[in-house]
Amino acid sequence: MNLTNGIPESEVAERRALYGSNKNKPPDLKGFWLILWNVMKDTTLRILLASSIISIVINEIFEYPKSIGLFTKCGLMALEFL
Repeated sequence: MNLTNGIPESEVAERRALYGSNKNKPPDLKGFWLILWNVMKDTTLRILLASSIISIVINEIFEYPKSIGLFTKCGLMALEFL
């Protein structure tokens, strides 16, 4: 080994054959449904979703306030995922 030139090419080939390439394996990508499944394991999020569903049902039964539509309510519930 030479400090100015490094190791010779023949030794590089031998070391690559012996130890392998010096590259990291790219991380496995997680799909949307796997991420969603892992997020749904959080107890706090489950409580928030249950309370928003109960709120939507109560608001639809008693129709109060009338200015907020069902789509707006569901949109607000969807924001909890963010």
